[in-house]
Amino acid sequence: MFRKVLVPIDGSDQSIKAVNAALDIANKYGSQVTLFHVAQIAYDYSGMGQWPEISSEIVKKMENEWNRVGKEILEKAAQEVDSSNIEITLDLEQGNAAREIIYKAEKGKYDLIVIGSRGLGGISAAVMGSVSNQVSRTANCPVLIIH
Repeated sequence: MFRKVLVPIDGSDQSIKAVNAALDIANKYGSQVTLFHVAQIAYDYSGMGQWPEISSEIVKKMENEWNRVGKEILEKAAQEVDSSNIEITLDLEQGNAAREIIYKAEKGKYDLIVIGSRGLGGISAAVMGSVSNQVSRTANCPVLIIH
């Protein structure tokens, strides 16, 4: 039934609960599980327009740091869960979390997305809506939200 399960994670306790729920499903159905982190790189360097070489260096450093942190989040999550007998893949992208999750699910033909209800969204989640809410409204496959 669920051959491929996508689990977006952000390092929060909720995302680890989502991983555990996905592994329970994978144990039942023999699913492949992909842990997926989206580095939401947020910066505004518009005031540095007269020094494009400096701003591009700063941007590159920020992107490298966000990617490093994203890899740590993925590796830590993979170590925290008991994944014996389950094929787990780790994947990292940059961009808007909800958009990238939906794109990944469609492109990879995932059968299910398992996602935590609230992660590290803070004020931006309250203003713009949570990532899980956006994903559940627009994904082409079932979405299981773990509270």
